[in-house]
Amino acid sequence: MTWFRRGLRPRARDFNWHNVIGFWTAGPLLIIVFSGAMISYRWVGDLIHLAVGESPPTRGARSAAALAAGAPAPPAEFKERVSYQSLLDRAAAESPGWRRLTVRVPDANDAFLTVQVDRGSGRQPAKWTNLTFDRSSGVLAARASGQPDSRGQRIRFWLRFAHTGEVYGFVGQTIAGVASLGATVLVWTGLALTWRRFFGVRKPLPVPDVIAVAEPIPARMANRWEAVSVNGREVPEPRSREV
Repeated sequence: MTWFRRGLRPRARDFNWHNVIGFWTAGPLLIIVFSGAMISYRWVGDLIHLAVGESPPTRGARSAAALAAGAPAPPAEFKERVSYQSLLDRAAAESPGWRRLTVRVPDANDAFLTVQVDRGSGRQPAKWTNLTFDRSSGVLAARASGQPDSRGQRIRFWLRFAHTGEVYGFVGQTIAGVASLGATVLVWTGLALTWRRFFGVRKPLPVPDVIAVAEPIPARMANRWEAVSVNGREVPEPRSREV
């Protein structure tokens, strides 16, 4: 049941297709379904954090302690700010092969600005890098991975973009697309098999128009034995047994 067979009747064909497609798409469909549940339901995402030994994150704004832990120390003296374009140019110079630079406009009193550098398709967290610049001097103050430090958050990031296959680029999207098409065929073959099982019309066995009846052996021929030779040797007449 791992490949398609030819020359099958409709019911056997649907059964073969259902098993073959289900065998080859089981893995991708499992990831698509689970990641879809994570995106749709909060409790599924919380289960991921609990599974890796972490507490589910609190919804809403990040805590002041988390912000303080992730931000570099403020400069001793606040000077005139460097333009956004200059900081983006420096981020590009620090990141050969970049494909996308993303900056979130900071508050007026923020001393630092973070530029996210993307070397992938925009849906590959492993290729993200965060560069933090001092807004007064334009000096690179910190470099960190674009992925969160939390293991549970990294898994959720991966599942978020694995849902559409984008985490692995064109190959991943192709696999996700083929698996989705396979799921459609699974639904069709499953419904067809169910319909034939419960509502299908059973064809009666064909009845021959003429029934051949064996003629009885005449009594005078019942005990008659004709000599038969096999390979030049005559077969002896069988002896009757009395019961």
